[in-house]
Amino acid sequence: MASNILFFLNHGCSSLDLEKLILRNPIIFVQKLEWLEDIVQRVEKEFCICRDSRMFYYGVEMSLWVVIQPWSGYSVASKGQSSRG
Repeated sequence: MASNILFFLNHGCSSLDLEKLILRNPIIFVQKLEWLEDIVQRVEKEFCICRDSRMFYYGVEMSLWVVIQPWSGYSVASKGQSSRG
């Protein structure tokens, strides 16, 4: 968790933005760092949102929900395998 927080701080995330992310999507901070790096790269490349933009963190949140798809029974931890068995 600490490495994910440091990742955001090292990429220009303010403490206020970090607090908002933690409150709205705490799952971001318990994932593997490699997964988080992939999400950030997707936001930059696929959504064309640079890290300086105020919309960047909304892009991260959107990517998170696209990847997890909570309504489908899939989870990030299972990497696309159904958690329903």
